Amino acid sequence: MSKLETKVIPFLYELIDGKRKPSVLNKGEQLALSSWSFKTAAALCSSTKAPQNKIPAKHIKNFYYNNGTSLPENVAVISSSAINSDFLWAFSPTWAINTIKNMTEIELQLIQKKSYKIFMQLGNLMLAVCWLPPKTVQYKVESWAGIELVGASCSYTKDEDCRKFFEHESEAFLMAISAEIYN
Repeated sequence: MSKLETKVIPFLYELIDGKRKPSVLNKGEQLALSSWSFKTAAALCSSTKAPQNKIPAKHIKNFYYNNGTSLPENVAVISSSAINSDFLWAFSPTWAINTIKNMTEIELQLIQKKSYKIFMQLGNLMLAVCWLPPKTVQYKVESWAGIELVGASCSYTKDEDCRKFFEHESEAFLMAISAEIYN
């Protein structure tokens, strides 16, 4: 896992200082940053006894056994540049989920209970490591809220902007990531 640190060091501090934006990273840098983000989120999960949804051991083992070269299925890493520099991390138990599939409230609650959305802000760099269990999920990201580095496919919504509802950019960034279950 120390190889991940070596891969991101050449550009990580530029992202943290706001001198570079995630949108200009090449594919290799995006992969390295997403793997580093997943590893860091997993370490944060193991450092606390907080009751929020954490990365399951199965995902961490899968990541470890493939030497950090790919993320577990349906995991997405979203990244953006923040206007204000801060150092934060949080587990977000909140997902906006749209579905065209007939699902019971119990099924939706189970999905919410098993999913995770882990947020990190390092200076001007914001990252979210996200996972929902259905294989038929597509993550939706408000177009202002950054890019998907690698992982599950995301679509971008241009007609939504939740920033007006939140005092802090970090809170809006988290809520700008939602999901659609389509089958």
